[in-house]
Amino acid sequence: MNLEELGSTDIYLIDQLMKRRVGPDSVILDAGFGKGRNLEYFIRNNFPIYGLDHNPDYLPIVLDKVVEWDPAFPIDRLQIGKVESMPYESSYFDFVFSIAVLHFASSHDHFYAMLNEMLRVTKDRGFVLFRMTSWHTFDLFEKNNSGLATLNDGLRYMLDIEDLKIWAKQNEVVFADPIKTTNVDGHRTMTTIVIQK
Repeated sequence: MNLEELGSTDIYLIDQLMKRRVGPDSVILDAGFGKGRNLEYFIRNNFPIYGLDHNPDYLPIVLDKVVEWDPAFPIDRLQIGKVESMPYESSYFDFVFSIAVLHFASSHDHFYAMLNEMLRVTKDRGFVLFRMTSWHTFDLFEKNNSGLATLNDGLRYMLDIEDLKIWAKQNEVVFADPIKTTNVDGHRTMTTIVIQK
């Protein structure tokens, strides 16, 4: 793997590549692609990747980049839509990832609607990776029942890891990696979860 090819790919995605959970034949979904930071490596290297984002302003930005990355890439794989109601068949993807997206959930119900939808479109034995804010190891805010907290850059939904473990058991999914939480300069904690369906 050429390090220069990785561009701005999230380090936790690189970890999954190194563990060979994502390969050239894996059908991949970036659920919440934003400005395309995590699409570049996969598009440049001809992975069958799809992307969805709710913000229509991001799509033209990403399409301009795609022309440079790979002019032959089928741009209809990139769509506008909501993570909680995706237009894909069930069990379609080998690997689904969502980086810094699910913490924009407006409630517990909204968060689990997004997570359940990501699980729905994942194949049996496939993987789901997401990274988001959490209460875990974070004591700057008193935990509350809404799941929402005001951080230095706005309102965020905070993952409750114990609740997530209950959800995982109910949905018969396993944690493929240990739960990893990073304290970001005392302003927030970001937790990375990898589950296998």
